[in-house]
Parts: sequence; structure tokens; C-alpha cells
Amino acid sequence: LPDVLPGPYEVVVLDSVLAPLGVALPTALAPVGGAGDMVRATLEAPTAEGYLRPACPGGAGGTGVMVVARVVAPTGEGMGGVTWRLRRSRGGDWVVVAERGTTDADGRLLVCDGVAVGDVVELQLVRGRAAPETVVFPVGGAITAVPVILHDGLPVVAEGEADGTLLSGVVRDPDSGAPVAEARVSLAGTLLEGVTDSSGAFLLGGIPRGDYQVEVRTPWLDSIGTVHRASVRVSGVRRRLEVTLPPAAALVAAACGPRRDGGVLVGRVRTPPRGEGAPLWPVRLTVSWQDRAVLVLPDGTVVPRLRWAEARADSAGTFRVCGVPLETAVTVTAAVEADVDADVETARKADEQADGAPVVPAPGSVPLRVRLPMARRAARLDLTLDSAVVGEASFTGRLVDPDGAPVGYAEVRLPGLSRATLTTEAGRFRLEGVPPGTHQVTVTREGFAALTAQVPFAANRLVDHRLVLTPTP
Repeated sequence: LPDVLPGPYEVVVLDSVLAPLGVALPTALAPVGGAGDMVRATLEAPTAEGYLRPACPGGAGGTGVMVVARVVAPTGEGMGGVTWRLRRSRGGDWVVVAERGTTDADGRLLVCDGVAVGDVVELQLVRGRAAPETVVFPVGGAITAVPVILHDGLPVVAEGEADGTLLSGVVRDPDSGAPVAEARVSLAGTLLEGVTDSSGAFLLGGIPRGDYQVEVRTPWLDSIGTVHRASVRVSGVRRRLEVTLPPAAALVAAACGPRRDGGVLVGRVRTPPRGEGAPLWPVRLTVSWQDRAVLVLPDGTVVPRLRWAEARADSAGTFRVCGVPLETAVTVTAAVEADVDADVETARKADEQADGAPVVPAPGSVPLRVRLPMARRAARLDLTLDSAVVGEASFTGRLVDPDGAPVGYAEVRLPGLSRATLTTEAGRFRLEGVPPGTHQVTVTREGFAALTAQVPFAANRLVDHRLVLTPTP
């Protein structure tokens, strides 16, 4: 961290599990430095589980699957005092796990037991006398983190005398107030569904008396896997409902954190089977784009400056890439990871078998071009990796000194391919379009001994290395 003024600072760590909730892991205070000092610090931070587990009823000794959620307003502030109930479903039967809980002052709630990986969970939230909102999601791991935006909900329909309520209304855009066409409006638990016309109007007829969950889906909400839900009570009179969808900024803030710029790209990657008993292909999604600025190498060569955002697909193949620039043509690549964060000298192919059997070729896909609109700030992209595709490799990694500090503005070059770039201030680098084969890699930086290595690149692979430069005497 360059150009830091002297003084004590609080340092936090953003964990990939808790970051979407806007939750940071605390560390010890960084040491105080004087003007011109280089301060090196080793900071200890808890894991996400180590941070959450002490708040469970059983304390840090518990081992159950945890569900943590943060309830926020459309503006991104945490909402305390929201009453909640959590149910789980296994095979279609709903069982109450916890109820009559309330969120803390920052809008957080934590369930430490009663759910298992693979369960479908329903979280119902009620604030004051407003209609409740319900969020349904799967439990995907030891910790499942769920950001929730709590809206005011739909109005309650007044009671009347006649049976067979006729429910009509208009779905509107949150920013412009314009009507939204082709929105699907349905009542959960029934077969009743309508689609809005060009004026945003919908009509649902013949509704028996009772309380219902109204669900609104649009192509925009579908693109990021979101459904707008609210409760409504119907009892025999015709009422007109004004449904305003959640704003795009609020959805992106809930998915990526309130301080993340740009938009979000979500989707799912499908990969072919790897073989009986073999683990799933580890896939990393990268969104890259050319910056308006350029890089000038030490020899005077001018190269485009590449910027990127990335995320790993989970066990179900789903991914979410935050920080994607808006109204900019970006390139999306999906590559099988190889030797993530490994030293060059100890790198091994992830699917190499102990008996020396040949390496299974990794599946791949052609790069895709996407543009996120300013108005929506989100898009969905589903990919299928094919073993028949023989694509190029990507070379990425981090450059550090022997103490682990990042080495910025170092030149990383593939001399045989006339390809080169400079590391960022954080020591990160990336080179796209590397043809399969073994290529020489050279790394140079003033004040450090040059590094040269022969690195193998396989088709459709993302090769990620941690490179160490040694300072010269």
C-alpha cells in the first residue's frame, strides 16, 4: 500500500464468502510508521467460520452448517429489528428451523444448526406491519451467505364480499417509472400467472380468498437469478396494484457489496464429466477489457493496458463476477485452473494421475463479448465447456519478494511470443492468448535479480503462478 500517511490504521480482510454481505474480517492494528518508512506487517485474521462460530449458541466448538444473512434497505444500509423465520425443505416437506428471531443493528442474522448441505431454505422477513418478504435459496456449503434487500412490499388488498377476486395492476421500472412489458406475475402455490402487456398491465382472475405470495419475474431479474416477492391478501374485491421493481443499484449492492463499482455478471458453467471418481473441473471466469491508458515497457515498447475481474465457479457451476465496467465491451473467458498459486518449481497439473497416465485434455470454450447496460448493471451468461474445443491458455499470477510483499511495475515477458506486460501495484499480471506448449518466461525489475523459467501451457488452461523475485545486493 503506497503513499500511506503515518499513523495507526485498522486493517480488515474481505473474505469471499462474507464479502457479498458487506462483512469484513477484523485484524490487529497495523504498526505506526514514520514519514518515509517501509512498514512490513504480518496480520492475523480469522477465517469466515472462525469469525461467525463464537456467536453460535454452542460457541466456537460447534460444527453445524451455518446460514448467515444480512438484511439491507434498497439504499444498502443494514436493517436492524427485522423479525425472521427460517424453514428448510428435504424432499418437499417444510420444517421450521428457527423463528421469532430479529436481525441485529447491522441487519445480520445467523443460524448455526438445523440445516444441511443440499437443503432448500426459506427465509421469511417481516418489518413492523409491512407485508412479509420471502427468499428461497439452496444451502451450498459449510457457510451459506445470503444478502437480502427488504422492500416495502405490495399493498394489502382490502376485504370485500364477493368471491373470485380479480387482481390487476401495473409493473413499473424503479428508475424511470416506465411500465415494464413481458413481466411474469404469479401467485406462489397456484397455477395463476399473467404477463404484462406493452403498458405494463397484468390481470389475474378467479383468485380464492386467502393470503398469497406475489412473485414478479422479468428478463432483467432472471438475468441475475432474482425474483421480486411480496405478500398480498385477497378477499373478493377488485384492486389495482402498483408494483415497483427493486432498483438495479440496490440489487448489485446486495450481490457485490455497497461499495463495489460497476456491474455484475452471473451465470452457470457446464462442464463434461471428468471420469468416474474424479473431482469436477475447477473453472475460473475472467472478464477482461482494454483500459484507455497504455503501458510503456522499460525498452520503450507501448502495449495496451489490460484490466480484469474474475471469480471461480462453485461446485454447482454458478459464478458471479463483480466490478464489471458498464457500457463497455468486455471479453469473457472460462478456463480450467491449473496450478493455482503454485511456485513454478513445484507446479503440477491438477488432473495428473499418480500412475503416470496421460493427462486428460481440459474442455474449453471460445471467448465471448458482453456489454452491461448502464440502466440494468447486470447480465446473465451461461456457458458450456466442450472437450472438442482446443483453445489458447491464459497466464496470470502474482509477483512478490522473499517476504511476500508485492512487486509492482515488473516486466513479465514471453520472449518467444513477443508478448509482455507490467505487474500492477499489487503485483498481479495477466497475459491472454498463449498458444499451447512450453514457453520461456522472463521477469525483470530494477533492483531485483532477473527470473527465467520454462513454463508449460496446456490448451484451455489458466496457469496461475506465484513468482518470487530476489533483491540484488
